[in-house]
Amino acid sequence: MDARARTRVYVDAQVKESFEKRLDFGTESTYSGVPGPALVDRAVQADYRVEGIYLGTEDPSINVERMHHRVIAFTGHRVDASRIPRRWKYSLSNLRKTAERFDQLRIFDNSEHSELRLPRLAEQCRLCEGRWSGRRKSRCRGVRTGWKRRAHACSQAVAAAVQ
Repeated sequence: MDARARTRVYVDAQVKESFEKRLDFGTESTYSGVPGPALVDRAVQADYRVEGIYLGTEDPSINVERMHHRVIAFTGHRVDASRIPRRWKYSLSNLRKTAERFDQLRIFDNSEHSELRLPRLAEQCRLCEGRWSGRRKSRCRGVRTGWKRRAHACSQAVAAAVQ
């Protein structure tokens, strides 16, 4: 079994144990396949508070360049560069489809490369007591109506932020 498969088995076992024992947990994903969104769905169904932090770039060529840099610097593994643009596209598609399932979602633009610059917060949405509060660090208010409209507005803002 290769290192990637061993890691997958280990992570899956840790996640399973977390669900069984109702433990808090975190995981990372390229979010380009089925496992990331499926885990979000599973956590929502198990009544977990689901928070997401999405680091994206404005163009997949940035990801290709960074992958090559990490391989040269011995800080990462090689990925077939021809697969990165497709994964980038699927990742954004999955984000758009699942944005409203998160209790809190932060999307960061990580397009610029600088050792001194942190990724820029592009969007933040929060679901509090069944109501979405919108853009950028807004607080939930006691409004009892219109949460579906706000959820849709948040979803639209997410789509705009990741385009």
